[in-house]
Amino acid sequence: MVKSLRKRHVQIWMALSLLIPVCLTASWLGIRRIGDADLWQPAPVIRLPVLLKTAGRPGYLLELRTDSLQTVIQLQLQRTEPLASPQVTLYQIPGAESNIDQGKYLGIIGPRGTYRFQLEKSNHSDYYILVYDKIHQRALERIKL
Repeated sequence: MVKSLRKRHVQIWMALSLLIPVCLTASWLGIRRIGDADLWQPAPVIRLPVLLKTAGRPGYLLELRTDSLQTVIQLQLQRTEPLASPQVTLYQIPGAESNIDQGKYLGIIGPRGTYRFQLEKSNHSDYYILVYDKIHQRALERIKL
């Protein structure tokens, strides 16, 4: 290596030894922090105290709950086994043969966990829940509570 090439080589390595840590630090500081306001899930809903009905199905447990004055009806769904589908949507439907066009959207459940949804009060004592797979666009199950 000639003297001028050796000098140039040292200068490049010195510049790289300064630039690489500076670039790494700048990129690390530039990572966006995710705060509580950016969560996709809504705030946790408190479980209502009075249990009206319970239904057990393979893979999950359903509870229909209310407050002491019976002004609010709540559906609590607890997954006991992971879902085969990544996301399933729940609808409250008016009758056993209804479809999602006639139903009220409740929310999305993931493969595991406990979920709580507020239901609209029904004129009759039965509540119907439609479990719908949006990916395959088909009803998986109709549940009567």
